[in-house]
Amino acid sequence: MLQLDHAQQERLRYASFVVESAQLVYVEAPKAGCTSLKHTIASLYGVDYSRTSTTLKAEKSSSLGIHDRSLLAVPSLLEFGEEGASAIVSSNDYIRFCLVRNPFLRLVSVWLDRLLCRAISPLNPLVCALGFPKYRAEIRHLQIEFAQFVDYLFKHEAPTFSNHHWWRMVDLLMPDALNYNCVIKVERPELLKSVERHVVQHGHVWPGIPKFNKSLLNIGFELYNHVSAKRVLEIYEEDFTRFSYDKFIPRMNPTSITLPDESLVNSIQERNQRVSFLSLSARGLI
Repeated sequence: MLQLDHAQQERLRYASFVVESAQLVYVEAPKAGCTSLKHTIASLYGVDYSRTSTTLKAEKSSSLGIHDRSLLAVPSLLEFGEEGASAIVSSNDYIRFCLVRNPFLRLVSVWLDRLLCRAISPLNPLVCALGFPKYRAEIRHLQIEFAQFVDYLFKHEAPTFSNHHWWRMVDLLMPDALNYNCVIKVERPELLKSVERHVVQHGHVWPGIPKFNKSLLNIGFELYNHVSAKRVLEIYEEDFTRFSYDKFIPRMNPTSITLPDESLVNSIQERNQRVSFLSLSARGLI
């Protein structure tokens, strides 16, 4: 039987999606292609997302409203009951898949989108402690700001975290419990072909993978220094090991990075802060 504690049940209630007619299970991990995959899953299940209600959550575009679970009427594993969920998890007929991402780059993406661009509640404990990072079009400045984020995670949050966007993937995806037979690395999207073939064999039209939520700042390994890289390796060691990612930072040339103007990023920060304020106000949280 599928043995889950309360926190794991709550996670799966939000993060798992079952398309029974296609014998398909998808479990999401933030910053690993989940926005695009949720739109694909919605299409497979026959949900016309364009006709759903507007979310009250602080999402910076309508496509990101897909993360409001109340608007995405695709059943989670828990809706099949304990016996039904256990049967799905052990079935040879189902594809149970997830996407994973290099932990170094996944954390950079989280920081750029959620912290630097301020697409997160200002009430988050980390934000309350550090404030939002300030943007300057200088890679050395951004390295220092990112290192402060990593330092806070290392000293004050790990191994538990105040926001699911920077949880470990092993905690988000629960591979020991869910018996995945298809773990796809974001860096190798061609492996999704196996999921596409499975879906087509079950009489569905593959809707493709739309592109959403692309970062304005094309930065990756360049944000790391020796200390922040070492700390991320320690915090996310189980992710590196479980999903077979290299535990080193490739040699980069930060001076080759072209960064957007400060006025552009500042306008994005201001917009996202307004969205967060309106969301919190509409939900009676401030």
